[in-house]
Amino acid sequence: MIPEDYLNTVRSQPCCICGARPPSDPHHTRSRGAGGLDGGAIPMCRMHHNEIEQIGISRFEAKHHTTIPIEVAKMLHLVLFGCQPKWPEHTMRQLYE
Repeated sequence: MIPEDYLNTVRSQPCCICGARPPSDPHHTRSRGAGGLDGGAIPMCRMHHNEIEQIGISRFEAKHHTTIPIEVAKMLHLVLFGCQPKWPEHTMRQLYE
């Protein structure tokens, strides 16, 4: 699957935080400028996407009492690529910081 196909699939999903109907913004779990890849993007409504960008992943997770972005990234990787990501847990954490 090429990155644009993946991003279109992410856009077609509901928000992983509140379930708002698509289209969703693909939130890059690690910014492209920091070496992030499109394969780590997750679906978020515009409101939650803006919020996570403004306050950062740690504060976002604490505020919403969730680690949903990590779990969604793992699930999407499994569904779209047919396997669990081979990222070690410490690497997964780095995807979001």
